[in-house]
Amino acid sequence: MNSKEMTARIADNGASSRVVLRFIRQNFVTGVSTIVATLDSNAFAPSAVAQARTVSFNNDAPELDFKNNFYFISATLSKLGSSGNPVVRGIRICPRFVVR
Repeated sequence: MNSKEMTARIADNGASSRVVLRFIRQNFVTGVSTIVATLDSNAFAPSAVAQARTVSFNNDAPELDFKNNFYFISATLSKLGSSGNPVVRGIRICPRFVVR
C-alpha cells in the first residue's frame, strides 16, 4: 500500500473559523493541477488550541513523482465572524507506516 499522510497542527475554534489545507500536484509540462489531499477543519471537533489533525491519501496511486511534477500546499484560513480564530502551526507530508 502506498499510503501517505498530511498532518497539520491547526486550531478552529468553532463556527466562526475554518482551515482548509490542500496538497496539490502540478505537472511541469502540462501545467495541470490536481488536488491530492484535503484537510478541512470542519471534519473535526472545534478546538481553540492547535491540535494535530491527519488525513491519509495516495492509497492506490503511484508514489509521489518529483521528476514530472512539483507539489505545494494551498492554505485557506477563514475568519467568518468576530470570534473566529483559525490557526496553522505546521504541516507535514510523510509515509504512513503500518505495523503488521
